[in-house]
Amino acid sequence: MGIKNFSIIILLFACQAFAQTDEVKLPPIFASQLTFAPANFWNIDSRPIYLHGSMQLFLKNQKAFSGEAFYYIGEPNTDKFMFHHMLFFGINFYKVKGISYWYAGLQPGLSYTAVNPFPFSREYTAGINPLFSVNFGGQFFIYRFMHFFVQIRTIMGQHSFDRPISLFQSVFSAGLGFNLMSNNSRGANRSQ
Repeated sequence: MGIKNFSIIILLFACQAFAQTDEVKLPPIFASQLTFAPANFWNIDSRPIYLHGSMQLFLKNQKAFSGEAFYYIGEPNTDKFMFHHMLFFGINFYKVKGISYWYAGLQPGLSYTAVNPFPFSREYTAGINPLFSVNFGGQFFIYRFMHFFVQIRTIMGQHSFDRPISLFQSVFSAGLGFNLMSNNSRGANRSQ
């Protein structure tokens, strides 16, 4: 399917979603996303692309428990890493305004990383490294079962195997996600 056809389908869903405003007034219970996420390392010349998946379970008092995974796909120009997969868990704090859910969150995590050994040798050592991230973003619940999202995340950490390398980077994610909304008025307390 071409980009043009995909854009038309998204536009049709968006038009239908805005026509059904009564459905988006209910608060979300669960949301998930899957997208490609470009990144930029701050201390080394590396711009990897990840497959970013996440899930949020919305709690009371405008909070959500979030789990996020980043699967290293590669880099367009150089391959600093053999792989660099990351996993995060934490809490996001939301500010609700209509169908817009703006949030900030703190998430500790782990990376499973191996630095590319070339041209030095063919052997590499993989290791698990602790990480910490700060993320900001927004979710726009346009329809009962889908939403648009955007997120920027700053990740801090250090790869401590083979040779020390800073894992300080920023990752950008955006796309279309899927969600379940509350079916009754009791769930309305989630957004208060």
